[in-house]
This record gives sequence, structure tokens and C-alpha cells, in this order.
Amino acid sequence: MLGSVCFLVASHAALMEVSHHVWSWQPRVLSWNITTINMLGSVLFMVSAVASFVEPGPALAAPWLANFGTFAGALCFLAGAYLLIPELFETQAAPPNTYAQAS
Repeated sequence: MLGSVCFLVASHAALMEVSHHVWSWQPRVLSWNITTINMLGSVLFMVSAVASFVEPGPALAAPWLANFGTFAGALCFLAGAYLLIPELFETQAAPPNTYAQAS
């Protein structure tokens, strides 16, 4: 459960960095899509963590939901990692190097 919370916090921080706001809608921006897919994976991992809560007794709260959340979250992380490849080749203007100008 704690690891899922850390995934959610890290995914939200990445989304804020890409969006430059707490939340934005930029479906045509590849980096926004990557971080949004990773956020969805983090949410699904949290669903899995909550569904795998062990109550007193031999059974999980919802084993099918725990398995589905883990599998779907892993697929989201795989898709986000796959989308990093085309992002590597995107051409964007690099910010000016302020240290080189100061010298």
C-alpha cells in the first residue's frame, strides 16, 4: 500500500512537471501522454493494493480485482516506457545554456 502511494505521488509530480500546473489537458503532447499513462498505471496499482487487503481469514477482499489491477497497471507502465522511444527522437528547441553565456 505504501509503495502504491509513492507511485501515485511520483506520477503526480511528473504530471505537474510536464503540465506546468497541477492538472492540464494536453492530449497532443507526447510527454503529457506518457505521464498520464503512468498515472493511470499508478492508480491501477493502488486499486490492486486495496483489493488485495487481507481480512481475517484465508481470503483476499477481491482477488480478481487485485490481479486485474496489477496486470493492467503493468501494461500501462509498459506502454509508457514504449512511448519514451519516439519521445527520444522528438525535435524541440533546446533552452539556452545560461552557464555558457556567463563565462
